[in-house]
Amino acid sequence: MFFAYPEPLSFLSTLMTEHMNSEQESSRVAIEPMYIPFFQKDYCCVPACIQMILYRRNLPLFPQGTIGKAMGLVIPKDYAEAFYEDIKTSRSKKLKTYGAHSIVKTLNSFFRRKKIDLRSQYISPDTIGDITGFVRKNILQGNDIMVSYANHALESIRCAKNNRTSHCVLIQELDGDQVTCVDPYPDNPELWETRLHHLVDSMPLSNNGFRVFCSTGIQSRQMLQTILKATKK
Repeated sequence: MFFAYPEPLSFLSTLMTEHMNSEQESSRVAIEPMYIPFFQKDYCCVPACIQMILYRRNLPLFPQGTIGKAMGLVIPKDYAEAFYEDIKTSRSKKLKTYGAHSIVKTLNSFFRRKKIDLRSQYISPDTIGDITGFVRKNILQGNDIMVSYANHALESIRCAKNNRTSHCVLIQELDGDQVTCVDPYPDNPELWETRLHHLVDSMPLSNNGFRVFCSTGIQSRQMLQTILKATKK
């Protein structure tokens, strides 16, 4: 009579499966609490992302027009009535004319002026050695990551080929090299996934990259600086 002994092999298989599942679970990190998606007004992807960050952190909210005006928002002349704020307008036919163009210089000034416990820092992907580690560590520390990328480089299916403008989204989750982003644009899915290296490859325009948000506490600022130093080339 032939006797089979499946138990040891089955036991080993179970151990291997549990180990693989454990590794997969440990590779996934997500921002907590998660974002509540906000839809943007036209040309207001940055202000909409700021609103989502403020809401997630239980901080005071401001209209997209108020946030946008502080960052040099420019809108088409025909859109002026969509905002009660006095937003700068233009009749230019070039899409790159519109949107918020002074984020780097004005965002932290806006937070200080409004007494918001939040600071942001722009980081070019060229200055980061381990981008996956950079994103992972910031998520684990509860820092918000806003990403600015070129529409035509990542969303050629959904965007016109001549739409060589930038768009901003928030990273909500990282799983290996897969990122889940929260998108404020009404015509795009609220949540979509892509490879992190694809997202980085879509940052060819000036000022595209990562913008990290942390609280103003000394410990938070020191932790952000530690993360930056650890991930630089």
